[in-house]
Amino acid sequence: LSEMLDSSDNSQGRTADDLQRLVPLLDSSRLEAQCISAFYLCTEAAIKARQKKTKIFSEIGATQSLKRVVCYSTSSTTSSLAKKVLRMIGEEVPRRILPTVPNWKPCEVQTWLQQIGFNKYCQSFLDHQVDGDILLRLTEEELQEDLGMDSSITRKRFFRELTELKTFTNYSTCDRSNLADWLSSIDPKFRQYTYNLLTCGINRNFLHRVTEQQLQEDCHINTGFHRVRILTAARETLHSPITLQTASDGTDVFISYRRSTGSQLAR
Repeated sequence: LSEMLDSSDNSQGRTADDLQRLVPLLDSSRLEAQCISAFYLCTEAAIKARQKKTKIFSEIGATQSLKRVVCYSTSSTTSSLAKKVLRMIGEEVPRRILPTVPNWKPCEVQTWLQQIGFNKYCQSFLDHQVDGDILLRLTEEELQEDLGMDSSITRKRFFRELTELKTFTNYSTCDRSNLADWLSSIDPKFRQYTYNLLTCGINRNFLHRVTEQQLQEDCHINTGFHRVRILTAARETLHSPITLQTASDGTDVFISYRRSTGSQLAR
């Protein structure tokens, strides 16, 4: 890392436009992409800290993505790099969130509420013994009438955080057909619907038999276009052979860095 920083090619760092291209990689579902992005941002954070230009990370939208990596990434290397970046740019480092949300006890819901800034509602959630299962199935009506969240704007903020939690949750303890990853293959944000489907007894093998009305009324998938895309993909899968990806199908990544003995290539 120090050799990259001292290189004449890198000592001034990259432009905001260059760095902004790395942000989508942080939000990728591919661990390799996340790790590469975090590595380069870590290098840049050291340079920008020297130059006192750390605000650039907030301006390009990297700060929230880095915090998301710390909270949810399953890679300790990537999480560690993201933590280093946040410390170097003077941002608070969040605690990692336990990924198996369906198994959360009320005390773990309390920790999550505090982390997302909803401390005001901790007692109400605790009084109603809201655990991970209930949290993942909360409706707007329950949030307002039972848990006392009266402001519609506050509820929108809460559901934005809850949607993110649903998207990054590990459902392996209740998802034997790997429905979560299949939904993510259609669109990463569709992973948020995993628990809605599972609690209705729907898995990958049965999804092609479900109607759009059932997805809306029973599974609470309110966006019509999302319902159409999910059902279309389910019916296409029914008529397509399932192929297993082998290790040889992976993507090779090469990183070039300059040393005094000449350029080196790492795979």
